[in-house]
Amino acid sequence: MALTGNNSTKYIGRLCSDYLGTKEENIATLEEALSNIVKIYDNANQDLQKIYTESGASPIFHEGEELVNKLADIKQQMEDVVMNAIVGRVEFRRLHSQKLLLYQTS
Repeated sequence: MALTGNNSTKYIGRLCSDYLGTKEENIATLEEALSNIVKIYDNANQDLQKIYTESGASPIFHEGEELVNKLADIKQQMEDVVMNAIVGRVEFRRLHSQKLLLYQTS
């Protein structure tokens, strides 16, 4: 297929639209994963705090505290991934809109 004139504009527009749709599905999956990690972190942190409250601070639970800290790190990393994906999607949409305007005016 030769990409000339309006044909190329439609082709590029369709590719960009398909990409944006896929990107939104991927971001939704990332947001769901982040939600699950937040729940796991919150539950682990609550359980650890409950143990500390019921039995007092003890070196026995040091590993539990390390686990909660690792979960907090994972949670932060996932939040960063989701935010970067959303920012990337917004930037891509902006660029896509500019391209469409450029093609319409030419």
